Parts: sequence; C-alpha cells; structure tokens
Amino acid sequence: MRTHLLLTYLLSTLLVGCATPALTIQEPTEQQLVEARQHLNMAPPADTRAPEAKPDPKAMFENTAIRVARAGQQVCERIAAHLEIGRCSAAWTMPILYTEDEVNAFADEHDRIGVFTGLLDNLPIESELAAVLAHEYSHVMLDHVDKKGDNALAGLMIGSVLGGVVAGASGVPLNSRTLDLYQRLGIMAGSRAYSPEMELEADRLAVYILQEARYPGLAMRDALVRLHHLKTSPNDGGASVGRVGFLDTHPSDDRRIAHILSVIRDVAAGKPLTMK
Repeated sequence: MRTHLLLTYLLSTLLVGCATPALTIQEPTEQQLVEARQHLNMAPPADTRAPEAKPDPKAMFENTAIRVARAGQQVCERIAAHLEIGRCSAAWTMPILYTEDEVNAFADEHDRIGVFTGLLDNLPIESELAAVLAHEYSHVMLDHVDKKGDNALAGLMIGSVLGGVVAGASGVPLNSRTLDLYQRLGIMAGSRAYSPEMELEADRLAVYILQEARYPGLAMRDALVRLHHLKTSPNDGGASVGRVGFLDTHPSDDRRIAHILSVIRDVAAGKPLTMK
C-alpha cells in the first residue's frame, strides 16, 4: 500500500506542469486561513421561510439554471479573448437533473452540466444552488474536463515509462500485471493533477458569474459551508461523508473558503479577473 502511495505521489509530481491554470490565484496567508476556518465553524444560513413560501425544488432549479447560464455566457464572451480556450458556444444546454441521492453536480466532456436531486434537497437557498451551477459552468468555460483527460493520457505514458525504469533498476522483468499497475496509477494521478487548482479557478470565475446574474457572491461561501457541515456531521440526519460528492478531489475546505473570500472582495472592489 505504501508503495502504491509513493508511486502516485511521484507521478503527480511529474505531472504538475501538464495543465497550467488560466487564472492568477494567490495562495492565502495564514491569517486568511484562520478567517476561513472561522467561517467554516459558523452554522450555515437558516431557511426561515414558511413551508408554503418555499418554491418547488425543480422549478427553482430550472429558473436558477436559466439565470446562471445567461450570466455565464455574458461573462465568458467578455473574457474569451484572454483565455487560451474559451468555451462560450451558444449551444450550451441547460443543466440536466438526475434523480440520485448523491449531493453532487458535474460538467462532462460534452460541455453538459449534470445536477443530482440530492444537491437540491440539501441546498434550499436559490443563491447557493446558483453558486454550484456557476462553478460547474466555470469548469466548461475553462476547458477543465479536456485538460483532465489530457493529464490522464500523460499519466498513462509516464506510468509506463516509470514502470520500465523501476524494473530496470531492480533487475526484475516488467510483466503485464506490473505494467498495468503503473499505467493505472498514472491515469489516476494524471486525472487528479492540478485538480485542486482547477477547482479554485472554477470558484473564482463562479463569483464573477454570480455577480453578473445578480446573486450575492457570499452565496459561494454559504454553499460550501453548508456542504462542509453535511460532510463533517453525518449523524445529524444529513448526508453521509461519501455522498457529498461536490467536495471530492477539491482543495481543503479552509483553503477554498480563503480563496472565495478573497475573490468576493476583489469583485466588490471592481477588480477584473487576472489571467496567467
């Protein structure tokens, strides 16, 4: 097991430069991380509306999706000239809703956004749902799915080479089973290379989309705090740790909140997105 972890670490290190982030992202200071942890310890905003005043979840989803998609188009068209690849096609489809308990949303290789009903059940505030949708549209705009695919292919190749190097150094012939192990480790490491940075990029761009859609930027913080509590409090009747898929492969929650608070301040100050 330790050998597998070491190999994954080595492969990830080799793959660090395979997908360069498009946006400039400054690492948070220790003071900013302390502030972020304070936010994470806060209770998520309560939904104080009476049951009869709450919208139907699917109707809320559809209305929010239209609003966020339009805002995403407008933001994307403004920044497309500054990005290596801007995915601003007018053929973007509305997000697809899947009946699934997992608290998750995703962007696929066809530029489609998918949302599970488990997410709707656990994000009762419209602006927080908008934040998650804006995050997924940002993955599309920044071409993250294709970059992850490129990383996975690079990982396959590097894993094969590394397997041969290790076999040569050890004097043990490289058989098909061992080669398969190195290749699978390479694909796993490659598909996750730069994943945290991609998530931070998507969060940053999402706050600008929220502003365009006239949602509060703090909704991104509130959505993450709510999902963080679902993940860390599995015995209170909420979702279990394994079901909060939106937090999987993401940066640590305090680092992520620190970045979100930083970009919220940038947006409030009228600062434009800064490209690499």
